[in-house]
Amino acid sequence: MELMIPIGNHPLFRWTLGWLMPPKVSFLKISQTEMTRKLTEETHVAQDFLVPTKHMGEFLKTCDTEFDQVYPLWLCLHSHSNMPGSLLKDPISKQTEMYIDIGVYGLPRCVHNQHPEQFDMKKSMRNALFALQKLHGFQMLYADVFFNREEFEEMFDHKAYRELRQKYKATTAFKEVYDKMSLVL
Repeated sequence: MELMIPIGNHPLFRWTLGWLMPPKVSFLKISQTEMTRKLTEETHVAQDFLVPTKHMGEFLKTCDTEFDQVYPLWLCLHSHSNMPGSLLKDPISKQTEMYIDIGVYGLPRCVHNQHPEQFDMKKSMRNALFALQKLHGFQMLYADVFFNREEFEEMFDHKAYRELRQKYKATTAFKEVYDKMSLVL
């Protein structure tokens, strides 16, 4: 918010226009300039990761390093089991396993300190995603993807997904999930 409305925390602004805050995200997206959109894409982290709880500590260290201490984090337990037809791969144990949703939302410390050039979103996201894959975790499917198609398909099970697309003749009617989410690399 502070990048979009830098005076948002000033007492005079809060007293006179505070009732307008926070604006709806849809309004911000409609009213943003190209510069603001680019700044948000390059500096604002908004990602969720599903990680087996036994690997949570290791992945939290990765997030701390790659996203330059974005805090607080969202932590929410998730019971992950075999889900036929889902893009999520089954747990390694083939039994129900506890995962944790780690949400990272905010600005890296270097961006807060007015040095956005020190943060490389693409590099940090790719490093975090490769670490996540090694831990048998997943990126949430509503977040931006910083993988190429092949890397993305290693993280998720596309076999049943493609069978359903064929069965219901959706291959030409709808984009693939990767095409809906990927950023141009």
